[in-house]
Amino acid sequence: MSAIGSTEQCSTVISQFSFTLRMSRFKIKIEGENKMRKAIRFAVLMIAMGGMMMALNLNGTWVNENMNTRGITKLAINNSQEKIRAWGECHPHDCDWGNVHFIHTSKGILASWRQPGIGHKVILAERINNHRIKVTAKLLYCDARSDKTRTYYFRKAPRGGRVGKPFLGSWTNIDPYSRGITKIAISRLNGKVYLHAWGKCHPTDCDWGRSIARRDGARLIVKWHQGFVDRTMFIRGLQKRPDGRYRRIRVRLVSHYHDSRGTKVMIYYFDRS
Repeated sequence: MSAIGSTEQCSTVISQFSFTLRMSRFKIKIEGENKMRKAIRFAVLMIAMGGMMMALNLNGTWVNENMNTRGITKLAINNSQEKIRAWGECHPHDCDWGNVHFIHTSKGILASWRQPGIGHKVILAERINNHRIKVTAKLLYCDARSDKTRTYYFRKAPRGGRVGKPFLGSWTNIDPYSRGITKIAISRLNGKVYLHAWGKCHPTDCDWGRSIARRDGARLIVKWHQGFVDRTMFIRGLQKRPDGRYRRIRVRLVSHYHDSRGTKVMIYYFDRS
């Protein structure tokens, strides 16, 4: 079935038509002019993806295994409230899709986000094991664009508020003649870990600015989009002090240039300042 309507129609028909699909305590509102076929297709998709209802506990925070994803980066699932919050890849920080209700199905949990003027994002999260889930995401456009389906894999983030603690502090490249990253500052604010980096420049080092760091197992991952290049930094601790903080860290920097330079990988080592 082809997509119906246009972006302009999506924004002007709110007062003309409203279709509400109710599944248990889960509500999805679809707005559009002469979009009954779209609504039916959406309902069929929900039923097909979900199957019969059953309880499944996926409570916690889940992080996409692919840190370079252009899609969903993180999910926060609250099983007691039957709510899920999602974040998508954006610059300079991930876009917060917001908190919505989900329903339990025979396969996992099912949720939808409405984007006015664009369509709906629907996801089905399926349990693989206690620490890994598979997420199938479908974007249903309300204009002439073809619908899209993507599959992601997520791992459960560590519990508690100590994320990044062993890395916190100021770090200096052990090579004083390095022509790459010269220093790093890692801090935590309101439960989030931030990494500030500087690169070699003349007469003073270039300030890359601050970006949010995400934890992936024992390492931190940070991304920068600098126009002509997309960079991903993977940080591992090498030596720990008695207080649990690292003495030295290893930084692997992957740079994807948007020109003939292609992809370059550099390794740096830093000691606490």
